[in-house]
Amino acid sequence: MLLAGILLLFVCGALLWLRGRRRAELLEIKATPTIPIGSLVRDCAEIREELDTSGGFLREVEIAGKIQCPTPLNAEITGTPCCYYRTSVVREYEETVETPSSEGATGRKIQRGSEEVSSNTRMIPFQVTDASGSIPVDPHHAAIDAEKICDEFRSYEDQATDIGFGAFRLAQKSQSYSPDRKTIGYRFQEWALPVATTVFIHGVVHDRNGDLTMSLTGEEKGKFLISSKSEDEVIHGLNRAIKLLLVSAILAGILGLGLIVAAAF
Repeated sequence: MLLAGILLLFVCGALLWLRGRRRAELLEIKATPTIPIGSLVRDCAEIREELDTSGGFLREVEIAGKIQCPTPLNAEITGTPCCYYRTSVVREYEETVETPSSEGATGRKIQRGSEEVSSNTRMIPFQVTDASGSIPVDPHHAAIDAEKICDEFRSYEDQATDIGFGAFRLAQKSQSYSPDRKTIGYRFQEWALPVATTVFIHGVVHDRNGDLTMSLTGEEKGKFLISSKSEDEVIHGLNRAIKLLLVSAILAGILGLGLIVAAAF
């Protein structure tokens, strides 16, 4: 009981630390201005003219606009034209397990489980365009909050049939499953940033490589975020997470202290 109480206090501390991180992200996003892309282009041109060279412009900003990509990727499951996608295929199964009883006898029951059998992430640079202009964005190493465009469960009665849904295919013979686990079916999930989607981006605009672009430079202290949600939706989600983490930390702390006190008497 004492050990469980101490563990819960550690959990409380971890939750409060995570809440602090989320709160810092929230304050950073609220404090950073959303600037028209055309204004950034003009400011960069003025700095270049003043310095008579490129590479001297760097600014932490937020932008919002539509994705443009002349040669997009095709999402692996749905085939949606996009600049980023992430797929996950999860096998759901049933298995018989032994369960010891209080009398010492051993019973058996059927329980469900799952395991990921395939996952893939791809991304390419793209342009973001608003009413005032456009700017290239390199999404590598960004925190990407993409739109979920597929969430389908398909049952598989024939265990010898290849796994397939949409454009996705996976040969059953390439998978090594435990013979004690019977496949119920597969869940196909996909997240993407489709072409023409409006995105909100928080990060650094710079011209270190000659052209004005939005990407990581290696000198950032803040977050590089690309989201299919609006700024208001991102802020709302962070506020909700902060409140939930606080409530969870309080409950873990109270329960942990209760267990420690109970163990002491």
